[in-house]
Amino acid sequence: MKKTFFFAVSMIFFLSFSLSAYSKNSDNADFSDLSLEELLEVRVVTASKREEKVTDTPSPILVISKGDLQRRRYVNLLDLLADLPGVDIQEATQQTSYHEIIWRGHVGSNKFLIMQDGVRIDSPTGENIPIAENIPLHHAERVEILYGAAAALYGADAFGGVINIITEAASKVDGVNVTATTGTDNYQAYYLRAGKQLTENLSIVVGGHQHSADTADLSKRDASYNTKVDATTYGGKTAIAAADRENFAAPVDSESAFARINFGKNVTLGVNHSFLRNSSSLGVKPSISLFTDSAQWNSETNTAYAKGSFDFNDHFSSNTTASYATYEADPQSDFKSIFVDFEDSYTYVKGKKWGIEQQFDYRFNDNHALIVGASYEDFYSIPRLTNLSHPYNVNEPFDE
Repeated sequence: MKKTFFFAVSMIFFLSFSLSAYSKNSDNADFSDLSLEELLEVRVVTASKREEKVTDTPSPILVISKGDLQRRRYVNLLDLLADLPGVDIQEATQQTSYHEIIWRGHVGSNKFLIMQDGVRIDSPTGENIPIAENIPLHHAERVEILYGAAAALYGADAFGGVINIITEAASKVDGVNVTATTGTDNYQAYYLRAGKQLTENLSIVVGGHQHSADTADLSKRDASYNTKVDATTYGGKTAIAAADRENFAAPVDSESAFARINFGKNVTLGVNHSFLRNSSSLGVKPSISLFTDSAQWNSETNTAYAKGSFDFNDHFSSNTTASYATYEADPQSDFKSIFVDFEDSYTYVKGKKWGIEQQFDYRFNDNHALIVGASYEDFYSIPRLTNLSHPYNVNEPFDE
């Protein structure tokens, strides 16, 4: 898969604005500084798809401010999920979804929606996607977490809840922020966030990240992960002798990018991209799987959208959203396990969707409102295929 989107967005923005080490606006919202009365006045947008006080929402909702994100060192969405009530994470146990997310008893990351600025950024066709460094939070102004079914507003995939990452406005970013991080196991991460209010009615925000790491060598911590054992098939044949086995390897790398252009307060255009490569041997022992660099699962999601809003008067408003989204695995994603006699094995998955949604909001008074709307969506999906002896040929796909 080509991974040039992040660099293209970054270079365009660097040519447009001067570099500064930190944003000129260091005003980070922090709920810990608010009084009880002020906390009750915090406004959210996820519960009803319109701005309202947190006390007026019909469902339980958590709001994590930028100050909380920084104080708790939440680098990515996985870090935040690990601290949420009702969420359990079994780290590095899955071949394709990387970590197993259990949301209020429901297994899988497809039991809740992941959105950014009100637009879905997870799989458009409900696949169980990996959640890790590929969904960073360095650009978030706050994160709203809606517990409970939200299917009436967001569709059947939201029966467990909704996570909405609200990004910073261009006027708050007001410059370019670049951060670099390094650590053990060859951990490296680079983050970019930039924004500018170009005119009174035109602003732009872009951001992205790249990350790579070897992950911990489990064979040094747990003897059962020692790769120097015979790779024996179910038929009793030694496919690879212990002396010829590989050293433990389970590399991971990720990238993301986003861009948002606002034309006044009524029109928004945006794109989101994320990619993750993780080991396809995770969750099993070296006796039944090979831990090589080539045994990997590569997947990415992409979303493009346009949003428009119009206020007819103080009571009646309209919101329209059109979007196109894809989720796809690299057909070269490779599995080497006892189930295929330790030979190369491949699989593939793809989903895409385009749709348009129209919502009307009529507010009778401060306590009563009516929301009505309609949506049309067109889906195409290739569910995860069974093990293939060769990579899936994307140039000769099933009829679309």
